[in-house]
Amino acid sequence: MTTIEEMMKLDDDFAEEEAKHFPKGNGKAVPAAAEEAMPQLPNGIGLDYDDIRAMLAQKNGAAVGQDDPLMMIVTICNVFLGEQEKVNKRHNEALTKIMADQTSKYLAGVKATTDDLGKVLADNSVEAIRNIFNSHSRALNANSNNAKWCAAIMAITGLVNVVCLALLR
Repeated sequence: MTTIEEMMKLDDDFAEEEAKHFPKGNGKAVPAAAEEAMPQLPNGIGLDYDDIRAMLAQKNGAAVGQDDPLMMIVTICNVFLGEQEKVNKRHNEALTKIMADQTSKYLAGVKATTDDLGKVLADNSVEAIRNIFNSHSRALNANSNNAKWCAAIMAITGLVNVVCLALLR
């Protein structure tokens, strides 16, 4: 059987070990790992422990201690929100990249189409102007030829008139 001194020594050793793992707080023991596992998220994300305790006291009339197991739900929710924020950030980056790639492809397609259209329109415009100039040139040549023929006919008619008047006299 153990003596009282041995039992007191074991009790002191247990108390030291307990103090390492369970710091004293509000009269209840809370594992040190649990205190470290309660990350504070940036402002605007997650739930503040003091605000939750105050809200529970106000709405439900129940005082909840900081080391109450109910507060683990807040920790779980905060961790979930932190992980969800990471997922959202990753999705945002991926969507931004996809949209940038698709926009670049779309703009390249629009540019190619407008370049082709501009070239076709320019070619058509130049061709239309050439056709108009060629048509006008043919009309001028025809008019010039007609004027020459008219001049020749008038000259011949004048000569015929002179000869006829000279012979009739």
